[in-house]
Amino acid sequence: MTSPNDEGQHTDISDEVEAQFQAIRKTISAQWSEILSAVLLAAVAIGTAWSGFQSAQWGGIQSTQFSKASSLRVESTRASTMAGQLITIDVILFEGWVDAFVAENEKLLNFYEGRFRDEFLPAFEAFKEVVA
Repeated sequence: MTSPNDEGQHTDISDEVEAQFQAIRKTISAQWSEILSAVLLAAVAIGTAWSGFQSAQWGGIQSTQFSKASSLRVESTRASTMAGQLITIDVILFEGWVDAFVAENEKLLNFYEGRFRDEFLPAFEAFKEVVA
C-alpha cells in the first residue's frame, strides 16, 4: 500500500509500520530483559541471604559440637592416664609379690595380696593356678 505525500512521492506505509513494529519489539524485548535481570538478581539476593543464615546456624552447631568433642577428648585423656597409673600400681605390687614369693616370705606375700586391686585379682588367681 502506498499513499502520496506532500511532495507527491509515494511512501510505502508497510515499511513504516514494520519499522515501528521492530522498534516496539526492541523496547518490549529490552523491558523483558530488565524484568528477567531484576528477578534473577532478587533470586541471587535471596540465595545469598539464605546461605548466610545457614552458615551462621551451622557455625553455631559446629562450635557447640567442637566444644563437646574437646570436653570428651580431655575426659578420654584423663581416663587413659588413670588406666596407665593403675596398671603401673598392679605391676609394682605384683613384682613385690614375686620377690616375696622367691624369698618365701609368707607375711610379705599376704601383705601384697591384700593390696591387689579387685580388677587385678582374676589375672593373679589365674597366674597362681599356672604356677602352683
